[in-house]
Amino acid sequence: MIDEFQDTSTVQWMNFKVLLNECMSHATGHNDQLVNNLIVGDVKQSIYRWRSGDWRLLNDIERQFDNPREQVFVTDLSTNYRWSATSSALTTPFSRRLPSMSTSRNWR
Repeated sequence: MIDEFQDTSTVQWMNFKVLLNECMSHATGHNDQLVNNLIVGDVKQSIYRWRSGDWRLLNDIERQFDNPREQVFVTDLSTNYRWSATSSALTTPFSRRLPSMSTSRNWR
């Protein structure tokens, strides 16, 4: 699992991708269970640009794989489990002002 992927740098992603490809090369794990890998992030929460964190990696995650239809499953998480409805209502107008970011997607 890679959490807070929106703050991953290109160098970190190159290293993660080697490990991820190795995991994905095994069709099944122990006892014939499917091997799952999880990448979680929210481009609206990117705060480490100053240390080369690049939210665009998350925004274009499908382009990072040779066969994204078979290797990547993207899902939106529309329920916010971290903030109250009041906090969410306060921040939503700011998020809408980020036109170049895909703001409604989280990846798994």
